[in-house]
Amino acid sequence: MNKLINKLLKQSLNNLFSEAGIDHKLRSFQLFTKPVYNLVCTIGVTGDHHGFLYLYLSVEDAKKLVIMFSEAFNVPVESGDGFTDFHKGTLGEIINQLSGQWCTLLSKHNIDCNISPPTIIKGSDVSINTSGNKAFKPIYIKGDFGTARIQVNLKN
Repeated sequence: MNKLINKLLKQSLNNLFSEAGIDHKLRSFQLFTKPVYNLVCTIGVTGDHHGFLYLYLSVEDAKKLVIMFSEAFNVPVESGDGFTDFHKGTLGEIINQLSGQWCTLLSKHNIDCNISPPTIIKGSDVSINTSGNKAFKPIYIKGDFGTARIQVNLKN
């Protein structure tokens, strides 16, 4: 079951990035240098399993990712400095699309899965305490936008 959950998450990531025409590489191992993530986007997962899907990025990498997805789908990019409501909303939609595709694939394997709206947390070297849930092997995404980490933490 554990391998299936991560396999389908990787498939969802590949689908989403391919639809946007964004070159990327997925890795299932720790990077040699630990990136500093000062942004995490979470989606709650309910159904046969309960927990969260986390997307970790730096603010700069998140801004680049938002711009790349926006341009790929002809969405006008809001100008301005900082991490604006436009960036937050678009990043939330990216993880919403990812988790929706993932839940659809899980349902094809008779695994009931529903998601909650995304939450974005911004801070300094953000990490989440996931004790009590099974931490699945993280998936690292590398692309022209920078680096991100996706992780699923679930319990039955």
